Amino acid sequence: DLVLDANNFETGKWIGQDSVLGTLSGKISIRGTGIKPNKMNALGSLQLQSLVINGYNYSNIDLEGSFSAWEFSAKGKINDPNLETAIDIDGNIGGKYPVVNGVIEIVKADLGNLRLSNDSMVVSSRISIDADDAGSDVLVATIHADDNTFYLNGKKILFGGDTAYHELF
Repeated sequence: DLVLDANNFETGKWIGQDSVLGTLSGKISIRGTGIKPNKMNALGSLQLQSLVINGYNYSNIDLEGSFSAWEFSAKGKINDPNLETAIDIDGNIGGKYPVVNGVIEIVKADLGNLRLSNDSMVVSSRISIDADDAGSDVLVATIHADDNTFYLNGKKILFGGDTAYHELF
């Protein structure tokens, strides 16, 4: 079991990635048994007040996850002024291809302020993922994005209700 209750912990320096990761403030808890993925059982949670990634200070990150004999789940929210999102996914990574099902709700992602774009870009979308290992070297995945809105330098490019849909075989 591991509990890290940190205040301005120099995450990047600790793992040799200080050009990418900066300070972390909050609590990380992991409880479990086993090291081999097929026998591992673990529960984890993040309640972070702040985490600096690529020079941006993300705030209000609350995530919970579990892993049990290849099966996983992750649920949580980020309520940052420039990234408001919710995630609810589960799946299994025991086969050749992962099985993943769930939803990622992006209420707002300001990519310019998050330092992920040089332009002013604001995105919102609801993304549904349904990926299955169909056997015989075949991955079948459907990624469905709807309620999409995209602003580039203040100009609305996509309107709410538009749907993007892609199937992978």
